[in-house]
Amino acid sequence: MPNAMCATLDTPHATGTDLVFSVSLALAWKELEQRFGVLRFAPQPALADALSRTVVDGAVSPAWCVADAGLGAEGILERLRSELLSRFSAADVRYLPGDLAPDALLAYGYLSRDLRFPAVFAVRDGVFNAQPVRAFGIVDNNHPHNAARAAQVIVHEVRSEREFVIELCTDAADEDRLLIAQVPPRERLGETVRDVLDRLGRLPPEYRSLRRGEEVAIPRIELET
Repeated sequence: MPNAMCATLDTPHATGTDLVFSVSLALAWKELEQRFGVLRFAPQPALADALSRTVVDGAVSPAWCVADAGLGAEGILERLRSELLSRFSAADVRYLPGDLAPDALLAYGYLSRDLRFPAVFAVRDGVFNAQPVRAFGIVDNNHPHNAARAAQVIVHEVRSEREFVIELCTDAADEDRLLIAQVPPRERLGETVRDVLDRLGRLPPEYRSLRRGEEVAIPRIELET
């Protein structure tokens, strides 16, 4: 299945195509606009207008990211390296330029968020789209931790085995929401996301918990692009 990184939620979302929305570019763009105002080009690319429309304030905590823009003469490169290494030990500064000319402009965005579960989910080998993968969830009906694991799953809507929206409660549930959904794609990625958000809370509260014996298996996915 083809996949692509996309810079905005305006990206067309066709059936059979995987999209990964990266908010990091939007963070870098907002820093550019803060530094220089609304950016205009000749001709004006559609991506520039889409990035200007992208809202990140309130959606991304400053504690999770590093974003900045400036000229080489202003020490932007050294400032970014220093902040990345001091705040995110796992950050790879090799993705930054090795050096920067005094009149060169650099815009950079980095996002990192580590979410954990109070009760660790089980891990097992499974199959996803005919490919072997590791999966996590609730997979052993007799495990003594299953009650605590099940309490971390909220079922918002289930229309079929291939159309559902669930939520996993992390140890930072007061700050973040972790949603797992499988729904038909809409015309654009943002419309698909909105469709998922509109389905939250569709089930009455008494039906939002897993029933005894129900299993949950979520593929573990690592993206390196």
